[in-house]
Amino acid sequence: GTRTRVLSDPPAAGVARCLVRINKPSTTMGGHHHANPEAEPRRDQDLQSLADAKVPLAFRDTCGHLLVPLNKCRRTSWWSPNQCGHERHTYEECLYNSYLQR
Repeated sequence: GTRTRVLSDPPAAGVARCLVRINKPSTTMGGHHHANPEAEPRRDQDLQSLADAKVPLAFRDTCGHLLVPLNKCRRTSWWSPNQCGHERHTYEECLYNSYLQR
């Protein structure tokens, strides 16, 4: 992120204040992102548990293990759009991390 600092000693005469931008590298992912260890893609999937949860073959990728609790939450909440936010965010973050690893 960037920060703005006000210098008390202006470089030019007649200028009351001088704003200087300081570029500071971010220590977290994506600028305003915190690393989520749950959202790590896994290559060793339990294919039997994905089959038991009736996850379609197209979604049995490195993030399929996160789709099982997400779909379970979706079914119990009748696909309410304001429910299952954490599970959905974790699944989408896993897909993004999987994309970055390619």
